[in-house]
Amino acid sequence: MAFAAQRPWIQNATLRDNILCGHSMDRKRYDQVISACALEPDIALLPAGDLTEIGERGVTLSGGQKQRVNMARAIYSNAEMVLLDDPLSSLDVHVGGHVFESGIMGLLRECNRTVVLVTNQLQYLQHADVVIVIEEGEITHRGPYNSLSVKNQWWSRQFILPMDRSTDINNIEEERALLQKQINLKRGSKHANGKEGPDAGVSSGGENFSVGERQLFCLARAFLRRSRILIMDEATASIDTETGNKLHELLTTAFADRTVITIAHRVDSILESDRIVVMSKGKVVEFDTPNNLLDDKDGVFSSLVLASERGQTTL
Repeated sequence: MAFAAQRPWIQNATLRDNILCGHSMDRKRYDQVISACALEPDIALLPAGDLTEIGERGVTLSGGQKQRVNMARAIYSNAEMVLLDDPLSSLDVHVGGHVFESGIMGLLRECNRTVVLVTNQLQYLQHADVVIVIEEGEITHRGPYNSLSVKNQWWSRQFILPMDRSTDINNIEEERALLQKQINLKRGSKHANGKEGPDAGVSSGGENFSVGERQLFCLARAFLRRSRILIMDEATASIDTETGNKLHELLTTAFADRTVITIAHRVDSILESDRIVVMSKGKVVEFDTPNNLLDDKDGVFSSLVLASERGQTTL
């Protein structure tokens, strides 16, 4: 079995060695994997190509690059079963769509390999043979994609985006109450110190919590500090749609008078921003209001939104 973890495992070795991981080199298959994982442009920028040494834990690579190297290793392997734990969360809609179509649906499915994909991105569910919905550690639905319906409470909640901005937060106690209501941390489960809920112990690096839960911890800490400037770097990438919607509502109310800088690949999470900066290969390619960027039908941001909408409308 091959496993691509939610937190990419990267060796202090060359990029090529990280992908081969002890397997012999099959140039044709290797090139197919590099292309499927959209690593060609990244390799072209590295000083020694795929023979470039990657620092400890991949410090010389971005989060998206590490995730794609992680994916490439799993795809290149000969394992009959491939477990992918939310591997597309750090990728933008174009790159994520390419990796899904060429890597997962292409190199993996076309070779009749069993793929278990853990994801919060609903646009990929329609391609699954079986969809398993897990809520609070329990399976609440199991069946083919077309068995999901509006009668399913979890499915219905994924498409409701709270937009009520009438909440008026007058003091820190009200904000704390709203935060407790909006961010649903693990309930009823014991952790490192044997305690439950907010008193549960957190082990070194937060290893006893999922990546999504750790993101919620970081967000809660940032929210409660009441800083004038809040910077969120892919802060909701590993969070499910329902929780992401609640966080969106919190930001538009509790932080209406604050400066919020959001770094994100999910375009739906930044559509209500005052200004949007679009970057490509380390350079600013677009900067304007969301409406002006959307009016440019040939623009980069407009194409990202269109690709995202196409993915959602297929649901």
